[in-house]
Amino acid sequence: MFELIDVTKRYGDAEVIKPVSLDFPEGETTALIGTSGSGKTTLMRMLIGLVWPDSGSVLFNGNPVGTDNVREVRHHVGYVVQAGGLFPHMTAGENVSLMARQLGWGTARVRERTAQLADLTHMSVELMSRYPRELSGGQQRRVSLMRAMMMDPDALLLDEPLGALDPMVRYELQGDLKEIFLNLDKTVVLVTHDLAEAFYFAHRLVLVSGGEVVQKGTAEAFLRHPANDFVERFMRAQRPPVGLFDGVGS
Repeated sequence: MFELIDVTKRYGDAEVIKPVSLDFPEGETTALIGTSGSGKTTLMRMLIGLVWPDSGSVLFNGNPVGTDNVREVRHHVGYVVQAGGLFPHMTAGENVSLMARQLGWGTARVRERTAQLADLTHMSVELMSRYPRELSGGQQRRVSLMRAMMMDPDALLLDEPLGALDPMVRYELQGDLKEIFLNLDKTVVLVTHDLAEAFYFAHRLVLVSGGEVVQKGTAEAFLRHPANDFVERFMRAQRPPVGLFDGVGS
């Protein structure tokens, strides 16, 4: 689906991404994990041209992504930014249907698709007439996810989609997101600093530090064979809930 080939990025004197090569297989969930400022969000934003690498290549379905085709690539990708990114002057329904209406969808088609997504995300259709300020944090995240899935994209990019939520709301949304990922069979790239969340969602983890990939692989590989002391320290610092990793590798 996506591939990064020897991409780099600098901002002034700061080398935020050193040469990185990564692939994001079709139909799998890949979690980019790491501490704040590690470069994980920059790598994800490169996939759809929100950040352009200084060198190297970005591929989508085997084709290079450039200024001539990035708009088309974005039509195949749903993107959930940190904190949801809803437009405050639009209702939930208007946020969800923004792209569809720009592409000329009629009212009936928009209404039908919105109802499908509301059911999928366990969101009441009655809330679609409310503005973001009138919704809870969890409801806002569901609306953001609905907006990202409106055009039935091939891939979903989610940047800390559950960050800064109440623990109980976060727990509920984690379960709903997991169900959505399994049912839709989408290619998903998830950015999170939460190791437990990454283990819960992802087929494969990619740990980024200082703009470099420190380790990539399955949860079992991270648990049994940390690549170096940093990986081991990162995992210990997360202090995952008791029992979370029970059965890993069994």
